[in-house]
Amino acid sequence: MKKIREVAINKLENLRRIKLKTVILLLVFISIGYLMLVCSLYAAVPQRINYQGKLLNSAGEPVSDGNRNIRFIRIYCGIIV
Repeated sequence: MKKIREVAINKLENLRRIKLKTVILLLVFISIGYLMLVCSLYAAVPQRINYQGKLLNSAGEPVSDGNRNIRFIRIYCGIIV
């Protein structure tokens, strides 16, 4: 009778360990998924690019204040690896 009780207790302890491992693994996967989601939100492509520079005429003199339309023909992107 004592041996049956010990076997039953051992099985219950094993079930508790398995459940604990399952919960821990589940929490790890949820945490990784959450981190991936947050990182992807911060890595979104911006809709606007702010750029500051000087607008000069053909003689190299600054152009007077006011609104100007500027068309970019080429935009280069340097990628640092």
